[in-house]
Amino acid sequence: QSIVKDGAEVYKVSAAVCDTILELLMNEWAKLSKQEKDLKNSSNKMKEREIMEEKREKESEIMDLLKSSKFEYDVDHALVLALMLEFSPGQLYLYEKLDMTDLIIEKYMQTKDTRNMLQVCAKKGKNSPDLWAMALNFLVSQHLSGNDGPIASWDDVEEVLELLAKEHFLPPIEVLGILSENSLLPLSVAKAYIKSHLESCKEQTENLEKEIKDLRHNTRQMRTEVSALRAASSGLKHLRNINKDQNKGSLDVGGTKLKLPCLPLSPLPTTMAVAHRPSDDPAMSSDKAKYEDIKRSQASQSNNHEEFYRDMEEATNGFTKIAEYFGRGLFSGNTTLNIE
Repeated sequence: QSIVKDGAEVYKVSAAVCDTILELLMNEWAKLSKQEKDLKNSSNKMKEREIMEEKREKESEIMDLLKSSKFEYDVDHALVLALMLEFSPGQLYLYEKLDMTDLIIEKYMQTKDTRNMLQVCAKKGKNSPDLWAMALNFLVSQHLSGNDGPIASWDDVEEVLELLAKEHFLPPIEVLGILSENSLLPLSVAKAYIKSHLESCKEQTENLEKEIKDLRHNTRQMRTEVSALRAASSGLKHLRNINKDQNKGSLDVGGTKLKLPCLPLSPLPTTMAVAHRPSDDPAMSSDKAKYEDIKRSQASQSNNHEEFYRDMEEATNGFTKIAEYFGRGLFSGNTTLNIE
């Protein structure tokens, strides 16, 4: 008792010592529980109250030990002890600590603790819908006729059905299948659930029909737009072909089509040539002499075939080199190149 009371505040207790203390306390609790059962039908009420008080104190000591972070006990060992000695508070606490929700529900079913069972379902049922199926099965089976006759109140079943109708934890077909297992269940118990489900289905159907109507309307609009775009595309293509045929030999300047002029290639008349002859102007005669010298120099270079072939061999792009020679005027009309 000294270790249990002072250990949590002074020092940690090893796992082996803690398991031993736990086993001793649970054995003492089991003895007190047996004495309490033996004295239930006795006339010694004073002794019975003393045993009950001592049992509660022992239960409190055990739960303090289980909940204390200072006591490093073996959880599995403690659970086995609680099951063997039927220590229900310890079982429920260890089930919760080990996240064994199904066993917690079963334990409440054994003790017929409906209120706590439903609290566990409300807490854990969102992630584990099967808990609601277990609870509903249990409640429906409790209303089957027995030696004492059927239970008159269906409040627990109606409460569960109300939660299921609101949260939709279970499929309606599964809920109705569970309810059908008890032939004594009045239709009025399931009436509110069925009505709520039908209203929910009706609302979903109306929403779907509205969505379908909107989608059909949008589809018709899109089809109209696609048809208009196709017609516009076809018209533009037709106009483009017409313009292409009409505008051959024309130039587009600022969006305005201008027809290219046809220049005469025939030589000028003799009188015009004489009129435009620049030899009479000394400045023009000098420019013409310079031009003639440049032309003769380039013409003389055009006969240098070896340099041209050498440049072609060294060039990375032969077409560029030929274009350069043309630009420089090194090819005359009578020049013939043998490029292999």
